Amino acid sequence: MQTVAVGHGEPYIRCVALHGYVEMVQSFGGDPEELLSEAGIKVHSLRDEEALVSWNRLGRAIELAAHKLKRDTFGLEWAFKMPLPYAGAGPVTLMAIQSRTVAEWMARVFQYWGYHTDSHRLQLI
Repeated sequence: MQTVAVGHGEPYIRCVALHGYVEMVQSFGGDPEELLSEAGIKVHSLRDEEALVSWNRLGRAIELAAHKLKRDTFGLEWAFKMPLPYAGAGPVTLMAIQSRTVAEWMARVFQYWGYHTDSHRLQLI
């Protein structure tokens, strides 16, 4: 796994989280390369879904798209267009299929989560 746009100590997420961003920006007449570059993310980094990208830069890319495309709801629209099952959740979905109980599934998810992102933590309460 390569790190393509994460500064020292910055929270990260796998590039698969950007699935559909380029197409969505283009569908509204925007230039995804320009927006991603302004956010500090190189478009070529999206070729490797396992690469890590800064969680903060991802957020900035979404905010820039919303502002420059004049679509306040860009993030929501993008989320609703995510294919099901969501590509980034692939291993989590597989774990669910292979687990006998919800508790077993959650234990596996907690163990795997750091591979996907360190931008937020899961906690069973």
